[in-house]
Amino acid sequence: MPARRSADVPLPALIKPQLATLVDAPPANATDYIYEIKFDGYRILTRVQGRSIRIFTRNGNDWTDKLKPLQAALARSKLPDGWYDGEAVVLSNDGTPDFNALQNAIDNSRTEAISYFLFDAPFLGGVDLRGMSVVTRRQRLKAALEHADPAIRFSEAFEGGVRDISQSACKLGLEGIIGKRKESTYVHDRSPAWIKLKCSLRQEFV
Repeated sequence: MPARRSADVPLPALIKPQLATLVDAPPANATDYIYEIKFDGYRILTRVQGRSIRIFTRNGNDWTDKLKPLQAALARSKLPDGWYDGEAVVLSNDGTPDFNALQNAIDNSRTEAISYFLFDAPFLGGVDLRGMSVVTRRQRLKAALEHADPAIRFSEAFEGGVRDISQSACKLGLEGIIGKRKESTYVHDRSPAWIKLKCSLRQEFV
């Protein structure tokens, strides 16, 4: 499916995220995937259209008022119109996500320390990117984030040795890794093209 201009496909008011499938071992064709850190946070989707910036949970709940500092950081980033997909986290002193700190920040309405790691953009700059590969979407997303606020970050990906990547993630105390088939398109459902390898299962694949 070729990319389409938003003039042909208006920016949706709400979208569902693509979800990963939990697996207990790396895929046989492991080099066909890119790998990202599995952040221990809240999945967040952001709709940007002009000056309007709305922040939603994966279930479609509007959390804009809960995450005002994050909304302000997104506004300072001057991002192109689009839908942005990522994870909201609070980082501990060693740079790893702290889920308890994130929950406390939201429960106590003290969300200034939240960082937003973006990993996909199904719509960006007036173009429907869902039919493009995840590699292409991420390239465009990274370019759009070049001058983003420090709270808005790009989730880097790794290629190659999945066992080495997973071992490193587990040694750092991370939750695991996400694998995404390089040619995968963006679908609004759980997909086998995105896989989730948790550190609790690491004995199966290290």
